[in-house]
Amino acid sequence: MTEPFMINVGGRSFTTLKSTLEQSPFLNAMLSNQWAGSTCYVNGMPFVDRSPLLFEHILDFLRSSVPPIF
Repeated sequence: MTEPFMINVGGRSFTTLKSTLEQSPFLNAMLSNQWAGSTCYVNGMPFVDRSPLLFEHILDFLRSSVPPIF
C-alpha cells in the first residue's frame, strides 16, 4: 500500500493514496512527471485548478469504481 498523499484542488486539500489518484489518466500523467515543469505546486502539494466540490465525486469514484448518482 502507498502512503497518504495530499493534493490541492481549487484551494482545498484532499488526502488519499497516490495509487488512488494514479487510476485517473489525467492525474497519473500529472503525478508521474510526464508534464515536468508544468505542474503547479501550492504549499508543496500538486495544484489542480478545478472545483473541489466536483473533485469529491471524482475521488469517491476512483476509490470505489461506483459512479455518482446526481
